[in-house]
Amino acid sequence: MTSIFTPTNQIRFTNVAVVRHKIKGKKFEVACYRNKIAGWRSGIETKLEDVIQSNQVFKDVATGSIATKKELLETFGTEDIVSVIKKILTNGTYQMSDKEREEALSSIFKTVASTITSSVVSPQNNMYPQSMIEKALKEVHFKVNLGQNIRKQVKEGINKIKTILPIVEFKMIVRILVENTDVGEEFTKKCLEYSDEVVSDEVVGGDKQIILKIKPENFHQLDLLANDQRWSNIQKTISIDKYHNIDRIT
Repeated sequence: MTSIFTPTNQIRFTNVAVVRHKIKGKKFEVACYRNKIAGWRSGIETKLEDVIQSNQVFKDVATGSIATKKELLETFGTEDIVSVIKKILTNGTYQMSDKEREEALSSIFKTVASTITSSVVSPQNNMYPQSMIEKALKEVHFKVNLGQNIRKQVKEGINKIKTILPIVEFKMIVRILVENTDVGEEFTKKCLEYSDEVVSDEVVGGDKQIILKIKPENFHQLDLLANDQRWSNIQKTISIDKYHNIDRIT
């Protein structure tokens, strides 16, 4: 197990993976957990605290040398550490062992298969077991990509297995009720990013209500959004109305 001791803040990083980013002649590093970086880049990992071991931007993780806010501002145009960390995670480089790569590919494959399983049914409206979806993906020689967004890979997987497996894609209909304020309006706009269709948008009893059709895998993203601290000061409810079959994929 790799371990780096940082004397500056007396933190010992264990099982560490260092993402390095060179920009404008300077090098910056972020200390991460192994097997998490690929998940972040593909969209499987959505919580930053589950990916990074420290909310600091380092000039050198091994020595604990931390970049100053002045250096961040001069290089990235912002002092916001979270914003800089995300840029480094997205654009930086890191060394991945063969074992780590194999585990990451397996994890993404399982996630793609699981997401497809929860997104399609047979023409008779029956759910396919995940094992059957995984088998179909292998039969069509579907390959996962460590750097590609998970949604794109799910779409590609569905398009491929439909050639050998009769499937009907379906969507969830969700009802979102939020206080009719500027902050509430901002929240609903964020919700629309995960929507495929707006069924209705109206004011009910003084509150704003929107009904959306979404892919089942996006409900988790809506749930994360609703629990985000940014929206903790507004009253909101997200509920599932029903599942709705859409156009058959043939």
